[in-house]
Amino acid sequence: MKILLLEDEPGISMAIERYLKKQGFEVRAFSRIMEALEAIDENRDFNLFIVDVMLPDGNGIAFLETIKTLFFSPKIIMISADSRIQTIEKAFFGGCEDYLKKPFDIQELGLKINKIFGRLTQEISLKEGVVYERVKRALYIQGEECHLSRKEMMLLDILIQNLGRVVTKEVLEDGIWEGNMPSDDALRTTIKRLRQKIGEGIIRNVTGVGYQISLD
Repeated sequence: MKILLLEDEPGISMAIERYLKKQGFEVRAFSRIMEALEAIDENRDFNLFIVDVMLPDGNGIAFLETIKTLFFSPKIIMISADSRIQTIEKAFFGGCEDYLKKPFDIQELGLKINKIFGRLTQEISLKEGVVYERVKRALYIQGEECHLSRKEMMLLDILIQNLGRVVTKEVLEDGIWEGNMPSDDALRTTIKRLRQKIGEGIIRNVTGVGYQISLD
């Protein structure tokens, strides 16, 4: 899932981008409307827009109106320090899905994204006898909790965040190793260890692209 982030405060933008990448999202961050429009002109495959209201070269709500002319039923979350009801009303009338007032807990943003895309199911059955509980971030095999290392858990969580979609090697590495460059075989080794614990057939390798979990 690809997200366009339009936020001009570097600290906030970096924190949101880092958090979303850890959740398995692909993120492109911009600080100006013109930069975002150029990116959209090059590629219109964004699934969600997170947009600040007050930007250096314009108003985020006006940008929202532009997005609506370029995408069919776009998903948009507005973020702003402007807590005036008039501004919030304009944003919702303009078509945003939600409005977050700064400062906010970044995990709240994650919850709102999951709600928009209907990804708040707490228990996911990966196959008979293998269940992942998302709230607790716990894996159960035949009713017994299975210990996973931190990186194995992050890998599993990112793939489950993107059920049915292929997650690229680059997105997985960035999310698991938090922007640090792992060794060439680190991801392959982590996937091998996770497969040994949860069984074969759950994590699929899409040659030349990445990995996915599909419940089909």
